Amino acid sequence: MPKVIIRQTTPPDVDIEINGVNEGSVVSGGAAAINLEDSNGDPVIPESVTVVGDTFTVELPAASTGWVRNPDWLPLPDISATNNKMVCLYLVYESGGNDVRFNCTTNAFQVDWGDGSALETIGVSTHVYDYAAITSPIKVDEYGRNYKQVIIEVTELIVNSIFEFRPANNIITKGYSCGDIRTTMTSLVRLSFSYAPNLEIFEQFGVTQSLNFNSFYQNKLPYLKQFHLNPISSIQNQSSFSQIGEVSNFVYEDNGSTTCNSLLLRARIRRAELKGSLITSASGVINECQLLEEAVIDFPLVQNISNIANNCMRLRKLTFTNCSNITISTGAFDNCSSLEELILTGMTVGFSVRNSRMSSAALLALANSVGPANGSQTVITTGNPDASDPAYIAVFNSKGYTVTT
Repeated sequence: MPKVIIRQTTPPDVDIEINGVNEGSVVSGGAAAINLEDSNGDPVIPESVTVVGDTFTVELPAASTGWVRNPDWLPLPDISATNNKMVCLYLVYESGGNDVRFNCTTNAFQVDWGDGSALETIGVSTHVYDYAAITSPIKVDEYGRNYKQVIIEVTELIVNSIFEFRPANNIITKGYSCGDIRTTMTSLVRLSFSYAPNLEIFEQFGVTQSLNFNSFYQNKLPYLKQFHLNPISSIQNQSSFSQIGEVSNFVYEDNGSTTCNSLLLRARIRRAELKGSLITSASGVINECQLLEEAVIDFPLVQNISNIANNCMRLRKLTFTNCSNITISTGAFDNCSSLEELILTGMTVGFSVRNSRMSSAALLALANSVGPANGSQTVITTGNPDASDPAYIAVFNSKGYTVTT
């Protein structure tokens, strides 16, 4: 376990030394509060605290074993929003099956296949890789299969075209060859994966047409870890995100759709940032996301958030940036038993946040975040540790809400 060692150095006044660094002093007879936080500013609970003489030893929890991109993989090139490009890490297997297919508007795209072959202007094109000719080092996947790597780079020559990506979709690999994807093309991009367990990162920036993500449904991308979509005009097959792989950070922006009901139903995501300038109905958006710990939702026109975060048992922090148009909040936060922070900026209707873990400070912050009640409205806080605290109740009451504790 990592340790923080705190010791007294110059009595009777006390300098506080933490791991050999002087962090300040306390007057003799005084007291000092030392708060431990992780890199995100969240509190860290010590495993143990022991005192020997003038030294306090604080045992910290083991470091998180969060997702780290495969260290064997080539870096994915950075591309700007004005490049109109797509880059993809592609795995070329010794066992064969190394074909990749693009279906796209004729002569609208140029591709560098990453294997030393000539640049090619494409329409409907299939490229077959020669494993022996690839010069990158041999790597071994989790199944013991040898592979080499290339970076495919596609440049959009005619904006707002059509582009469909079909990674090796044969009986041998079924999409195993597709690694990470980053794209800034304006064209409609359709990903046609039958199964792509090596895809860990998908980032889409700057697209101006609607997108089709029928390949993201359920277990087709079981190891997807980072998903970033921003900005777009609309989404086809929104339900495709339901039950996607365990994503560390899901960033989504939709500037064309008016609904996104059940968008991430039962999705295995840990953090979500959702934006939608025209969204009015967001019922069940993150419903039953059992791994979700934090979410930020920016739907300024949203009216319906019924069951939006229902049954998110690990959700600790939920922030809405604009709730001024909400009229329906039935069951929005039911069964969020780990919820510690809830911000509902400009909310004007009642809601229930019963049986959560909100402290006095969190309940006060919640009360301060809402707007004046629209008529007779009730807020239910039953079952929270500090539900009876009069300070936050007074704030709610001053805005016209009745509080049920």
